[in-house]
Amino acid sequence: MPRSIRKSPTKPALVEPPTSSFKKSWVEEKRTLAAVAVGLTVLVYARTLNFEFIRDDYRAIHHNPAVTGKSSLSAEGFWERDFWGVPLWKEGSHLSWRPVSSLLLRLGWSLWGDSPLGFHVLNVVVASLCAALCPFALFPSSSRVGVCQWAAVLLWVAHPARTEAVAWCVCVADLLGGLFTLCALLAAGTIPMRSKGGKDVVVEVACVCASVFFCLAAGLSKETGLMAFVLVPVWFYLQRWQKQQTAKREDESDKTRWLSLIVLTAACVAGLAFYFKLLRGPVERGNTTKFALSANPIAEMWDQTGILTRLLVQSIYLHIMLWPVQLYPDYSAETIPLASSLSDPRILLWVVEAVCVLAVAALAWRAWRRGGGVVLSTGFMFMSICSVPAFHLFPIGLLVAERIIFFAVLGPCMMVGALLSWVAGVFGEKHKAKLGMALATGILSLLCVKTVSQVEIWKSQDTVFAAMAPQNLAYMERTALRLIDAQKYEEALPLAKGVYDWIAERNSLSANSYAYGNCLIFLGRFEEALPVATHAFETMYPKLDVIALYNKKAAEQLSENAGLVATQFKKWDLAIKAWKKYLYYAPNSSKGWCYFGYSLFYKGREVEAAGPLQQCLALSKNELTPDMTNYQTYVCLLGLSMDKAHAEEKGEAPSEGQTESESDSDSGIRFLEECTTFKKALPGLKKRAQKVLDERAKPVAAQTTASATAQATAQVTAQVTAQVTAQGAVEAEVTTTA
Repeated sequence: MPRSIRKSPTKPALVEPPTSSFKKSWVEEKRTLAAVAVGLTVLVYARTLNFEFIRDDYRAIHHNPAVTGKSSLSAEGFWERDFWGVPLWKEGSHLSWRPVSSLLLRLGWSLWGDSPLGFHVLNVVVASLCAALCPFALFPSSSRVGVCQWAAVLLWVAHPARTEAVAWCVCVADLLGGLFTLCALLAAGTIPMRSKGGKDVVVEVACVCASVFFCLAAGLSKETGLMAFVLVPVWFYLQRWQKQQTAKREDESDKTRWLSLIVLTAACVAGLAFYFKLLRGPVERGNTTKFALSANPIAEMWDQTGILTRLLVQSIYLHIMLWPVQLYPDYSAETIPLASSLSDPRILLWVVEAVCVLAVAALAWRAWRRGGGVVLSTGFMFMSICSVPAFHLFPIGLLVAERIIFFAVLGPCMMVGALLSWVAGVFGEKHKAKLGMALATGILSLLCVKTVSQVEIWKSQDTVFAAMAPQNLAYMERTALRLIDAQKYEEALPLAKGVYDWIAERNSLSANSYAYGNCLIFLGRFEEALPVATHAFETMYPKLDVIALYNKKAAEQLSENAGLVATQFKKWDLAIKAWKKYLYYAPNSSKGWCYFGYSLFYKGREVEAAGPLQQCLALSKNELTPDMTNYQTYVCLLGLSMDKAHAEEKGEAPSEGQTESESDSDSGIRFLEECTTFKKALPGLKKRAQKVLDERAKPVAAQTTASATAQATAQVTAQVTAQVTAQGAVEAEVTTTA
């Protein structure tokens, strides 16, 4: 064979770079897909713009000083606070450090204040950006857009499992984590295939740095975003593997592609270490958090039950991703019984689902060797890596939450897209595109219908709680509290008791554990309420200040219930502690000052009781009623005033800490005389007060008598001594004269 023939290249078109017309073709296709994805996002979630704030929105936005601007942007004011506004080093912090998300919420607050509309617009905008980046970030830069790509992107946009993340304002952290992960993938995909020095090296270094930067941003948006550090190198390897398969048929492999992979992997490892050692570590200052076992009972459980329950959780997530028919706005732990045996049918179901997914992946990989195989493997990789946080390898506040798999849902959607493309190809290349798009459109329509109906659940607090499972702890709490507000205590009692018993067994009372005590107190069952209210208050006491940040009513009720039962049973130390805490949250409550002073008085701290009791009089001047509580309170105040007046008449100094204004003997009487409501009750008050004084004066009188006797004895002794001394002096004088 002539040398010229042997040297002639084969298939030169495959070796040459794509022409400008081809570039324009795939760029335009991806732009079209991105535009359709954005339009579908806006169409599905436009309804959320009229929604209200719900649940954690108040805690993360309304009551968060890092968002409302009540704290500065300094390290202590912003950087060292968790997502809920509590300093990370403070006991009780959730340790959910998301400064990028908090900064975006703060910017939103400065632009539109506390308007829910602005924050819902923000969520839809971020979700739309995610949809726009998908076609460019997920697939190689020169790949054409076919059935597989269209189905993968649009099915992800319309998937009902994403509803929680988009419709709930506080879930902007999940959206930002997904957005920055896509940006990191896009930057990694821009790394040149072959580096020839010069500009290519600069571009490669810039792309690696940009990819690591976006991975850091994803982790600083939400902790689940840290999986981007693992996702990016694996995804980069899969894309380079696809190009390497093509290169083997066209040209010799380029070793620089492996060097790029090594550099990118090393940079991601360094970025992950930088996050934990230099960013997060110093602001936590060694603080650790024990998550509420009522919300996540397997947070620190690594026995057989803990491991099997983790597999069960994966089965639930897999079911949500592949068959999103029945979804809930909240999956509390009591709705998901723990798995303790391999014979549990739910574990067997997980095994069957996992085997099916692996079998489909293997068959499709074999049948779809080029584009589909890579897309399918990429989808499987997305689902596996992004679902790692759902295994509870590190503590998570909830057992199951749909927002955690916001980005992981992209994996099954890519797998379904590849599968649809393969199924359509079975009937021939001629009708492949039309048949594939028809199948994808049918599935997409079903998902859109489900998503639109699921969006309505997040309209308000009432719709969210109405959609919860009846056995859901939050649902039971909410129903009990609503019945209490309607003064239907008999109906609320069994629900409140069920909630209290469930969480008390796990030694993890929640903020709303006051509901059971409330019912018992209003029903007059104080003996039953005493241990309940006391246990709830003492257990939650170290966390009351944190609870008050997002649920001030709960902090007040926990303190008030304990104060009421402690006062009823004369447990003055507990009563003083509870009422003092209650007044910290409700400083203008005349009832709180009344009971606080009353408890101090009967504890024997009369001087300290004067201030609270007078504050009670000042706050309740226009709303006094002659009930038993006020009756006893003012008797105490009058008795205290008269006692101090008696001390002044005898010329005794006021007790330590007593001011001149507190020694006014007639202040309480004059005030009562000004109140028309108490004019008729005033004589009785004076008699009761005098009776109190008489009882207290008995030991004083005995002490006075003893003092007088001692004084008389001393006088007699002095007289006798004087006489003896005088007689001795006379005898001495006579002796001297003699």
